Amino acid sequence: MEEAIDSLKRYPLDRVDWRLTNSHRKDIIPLPDYARERGAKGLGYRSDGKVLPIDERFVDQWNHDPWQLDQGGNGLELADGSSFLLPYYMGLYYRFIVER
Repeated sequence: MEEAIDSLKRYPLDRVDWRLTNSHRKDIIPLPDYARERGAKGLGYRSDGKVLPIDERFVDQWNHDPWQLDQGGNGLELADGSSFLLPYYMGLYYRFIVER
């Protein structure tokens, strides 16, 4: 629950599809061959075993691959806010999130 709420707090307000390159980082460990689809490249995770935080990658919808290190476009598309609103209001509805 803590990580989910942290993701909502860190969710970027800038919804422009900027190109994000993280594959060169020193704190990234490549995903082993057995854990990825054949031919897939550019997948990895941080040295603490977790995927990159939400503010260090682009999320248009929640059906993307969170292990993908390099993602995004050229800054010409604008994503909507539904990828934030859906988990936020679901958290409010089920009382995981309490407004003060």
